[in-house]
Amino acid sequence: MPSRRAPWWMFIVAVSFLMYPSLYLYQTFWGPNVDTGQFAGFKFTFVGGKGMLVVAGRWAGLQPGDRLLAVDGQAIRNFRDWNAILANTEVGRPQRWEIARDERRLQLEQTFDRFAWSDLHVEDRTWPGLGLLLASFALSLVIAFRRPYDPVARIGAWLTATAPIAFGVSPGWAATWRHLPVLFGALLWIPQISRFVVDGILVTFFTVFPRRLFRSRWPWILLWTPVLLVLPFRVSAAFAVVYRPEHATGAPEWVFSTATARNVLYLVGGGVHSNIHGQRERNKSWQLS
Repeated sequence: MPSRRAPWWMFIVAVSFLMYPSLYLYQTFWGPNVDTGQFAGFKFTFVGGKGMLVVAGRWAGLQPGDRLLAVDGQAIRNFRDWNAILANTEVGRPQRWEIARDERRLQLEQTFDRFAWSDLHVEDRTWPGLGLLLASFALSLVIAFRRPYDPVARIGAWLTATAPIAFGVSPGWAATWRHLPVLFGALLWIPQISRFVVDGILVTFFTVFPRRLFRSRWPWILLWTPVLLVLPFRVSAAFAVVYRPEHATGAPEWVFSTATARNVLYLVGGGVHSNIHGQRERNKSWQLS
């Protein structure tokens, strides 16, 4: 009779995924207070790769019509560049912002304080996000360790743990990650890489649950090749954000555009398969009745 004890590597994976909500929790309540979403009416967009254009509202010295061109010498071309800057924002560390206002070029020095508990409200989106993250992690542990040798349970647990972290962590996460001990920093790559392949995990789960769709290998190759081809570029960009903050921006836009298009395609495909399977099951139940 084989042992039902989970293999050792599952405990390592569980610890790595526990670190992600821990990082989320730390950044939310002790990280830099730079969330523009809390400033009512502040809106921005990116046009033609020429900086972050403020459309409405005021925040951190920016006003409508301003274009944020660079931060600490790093050009801001798109949303990914801006996210890379936010990821490396540290409490109390000044940043040099280069701004185009009308026909003038200005430089502003920005320093962000630590998040204050008084800024957190009951209706804030932080609470449901944190609750979902913790609940999903707990559920993934139950699924994985109740049936540690069931491949379907493993994939389901992997998906349950990864889906809530697919959109990343609060501002300052890369700076915090960079200052962690080497072992903890290495462990964080397990959930981070899982984020980058979450659409592959999703479509894999739909192809094996509630029943396996195919037995041959070529469909798996077909499904995972688009995911794995882009993965090295995603990892390289993330590595630069974490360990080379002076070169955090400038990642090729096509990498993220390709990943986004693939996410939509796989999500739609998974939903269509789920609906078709559900309809078949309903038809069977009607025939039996």
